[in-house]
Amino acid sequence: MKKTILLFLCLVAAHGYTSAQENNPATALVLIDIQEFYFDTTKAPLEGRFEATGNARALLEDFRSEGKEIVHVMHKGGGEIHDLVSPLPG
Repeated sequence: MKKTILLFLCLVAAHGYTSAQENNPATALVLIDIQEFYFDTTKAPLEGRFEATGNARALLEDFRSEGKEIVHVMHKGGGEIHDLVSPLPG
């Protein structure tokens, strides 16, 4: 059985992210567990991790360019957040 990738969960408002919600202060991007651990195939060989991280990166850039809320979540023992989606200082 193939392992499926569960690298990130994007929660954006109650109805999803659309241009109509651009100025909604309740809109946020939540990136969960996109950590270095999942890119080491000896520890957690997950399929689709690069594609999923690329998608997360595109969303992250969009949210940053529009000044929207971004939350990064990581679990203990998974290493640092992957460079492609790392938080900005502060």
